[in-house]
Amino acid sequence: MLRFLRIQHLAIIDSVEIEFDPGFNVLTGETGAGKSILVEAVGLLLGGRASADLVRTGEESAAVEAIFDNRGDEMIVRREITAQGRSRAFINGALATATALKDLSGRLIELHGQHEHQTLLDPSTHLLLLDAFGDLSALAAPTAAAFEVMRAAADELARMRAAGKDRDARLELIAFQLAELDRAAPVAGEDDELAAVRQVLANAERVERLCVESYVSLYERDDAILAALGSVWRRVAELASFDPQFQPYVDAREGVKSQLEDLAMFLR
Repeated sequence: MLRFLRIQHLAIIDSVEIEFDPGFNVLTGETGAGKSILVEAVGLLLGGRASADLVRTGEESAAVEAIFDNRGDEMIVRREITAQGRSRAFINGALATATALKDLSGRLIELHGQHEHQTLLDPSTHLLLLDAFGDLSALAAPTAAAFEVMRAAADELARMRAAGKDRDARLELIAFQLAELDRAAPVAGEDDELAAVRQVLANAERVERLCVESYVSLYERDDAILAALGSVWRRVAELASFDPQFQPYVDAREGVKSQLEDLAMFLR
């Protein structure tokens, strides 16, 4: 039960304190006197939405405080709102959230407005009224349970269909990747070969310079290696006529010459 209400700087109210007597209390006043603001102030104590527009013009903050009789225990609830729209709530002096106020409101007070009869125009409220009027709770409970089972089955079916679509998409991706691998036709050791080619390409300018220099040394200089080897082989042949141990080198002369010529062609 609401026993005491204090409001400061809320809307058009500067400051007001109201003590409620046990039993039925009536507040009367002309239009614009602030009766609705009192109800809105109580709504703030019950976790209602706070807004900077509620703070009285020219004031830094507004506050609403109430004392409730909760089954013999006294409970003090306070709500503060700043001009910037920030809000703080207290229950018996301790900070509390708006959610905590809403959870508490069901045990402290009930608010009924003049337009509550308009809920009859909301079709979502009709079913409960009809069930209550027809005393159909015994039938409604198993029906609701069966509906929940059906809805859970429908959700599971939708999940499985989504999983099936996801599986088909994965299979399509895997098939595409396999086709790409088949077109690439990878072979064992290909990585090493590609690494070697990459190294050559990365040093292409230096490789070309070394090839040119080596070819010139073998063929084109005045003291070219292949030309100089001719005189070397003649001397080795002459040595072989005196000492048979040089003969194997003479026999290998054509092979060495052929390898050097192949090297020169490759360098070119």
